[in-house]
Amino acid sequence: MTKLSDASKLFIITAVVFVSVYIYRNYFSNEDYSVPKYITFKKSIIENATFKNNTDDSGKLKQLAQEITAPCNHVENCEIESIYKYVTKIPYYAGDTTVKTPVEVLSTNSGDCDEKSFLMATLLKEKKHTSVLIFTKQNETYHTFLGVAIKNDQSLNHNSTFLKVGDQKYYYAETTQSVWEIGDFNGVEQKDIVGIYDVENNKNISLKKVELVKNS
Repeated sequence: MTKLSDASKLFIITAVVFVSVYIYRNYFSNEDYSVPKYITFKKSIIENATFKNNTDDSGKLKQLAQEITAPCNHVENCEIESIYKYVTKIPYYAGDTTVKTPVEVLSTNSGDCDEKSFLMATLLKEKKHTSVLIFTKQNETYHTFLGVAIKNDQSLNHNSTFLKVGDQKYYYAETTQSVWEIGDFNGVEQKDIVGIYDVENNKNISLKKVELVKNS
């Protein structure tokens, strides 16, 4: 009979424990064991930005998105504007060292630029609206905001700023404070952009395909 090495024994024990825990959590336990999923960007693309995705199985974000946009009667511009105003009113706070999920931003009523932007992107996605996360670096300072696709953009200010990717326009949506409006230029030039993430399709967008348009 072949004697198992210590490494083999450890592997078998680990596998048995993992399978046992998986079966218990998924088939017997009623507790929520959801694990945060991470969207991680390669350092060469946008430095070292990492964001926690939403894993809340109770549907809090879907329900919230529906509540925020209920008065809009499915009008696109109204829904996007309502979600934008809701998120920008959440107090900006950059003192945390950990990354908050969208649900944690809601529960603490605070978030920094990337956390608030990702919350807005998630709420928009719940309502089938398209957006991109825009990552920037100016004078060694990193910043994140949102670009929002709006099909009926006639209601926007004619001076609106947007990124053009092919035929798609993504209007600037600065999420840090409620004084901003969708389309406002926040000082970020094309040279400052170090990464763009397509939230709907979960992929990076090549910066070579992007054009900044400032109508002034």
